[in-house]
Amino acid sequence: MPSSNLSGMLTCFRALSDPIRLNVINLLQEKEMCVGDICLALKIAQPKLSFHLRVLRESGLLQTRQEGRWIYYRLNPLQFQALIESLAQSASD
Repeated sequence: MPSSNLSGMLTCFRALSDPIRLNVINLLQEKEMCVGDICLALKIAQPKLSFHLRVLRESGLLQTRQEGRWIYYRLNPLQFQALIESLAQSASD
């Protein structure tokens, strides 16, 4: 496995290693959401959530779009697919 691919996988696994971030991922499986809606659903303060969203975004697991002053978050299916394919490759080696 190339080291850049391994580095990307490690970044994703680190991002997925926190229960709050896993809860965000579970929420976003249903639909895209703005920060305020995620805060309400998880009962978490906005500054704390913003940190976790940044980690997920930087790992490539989330995508964003801006509508007016609101930023909406959604899962990045391509990154999840790449992660699944890397795991499958590692398992078959």
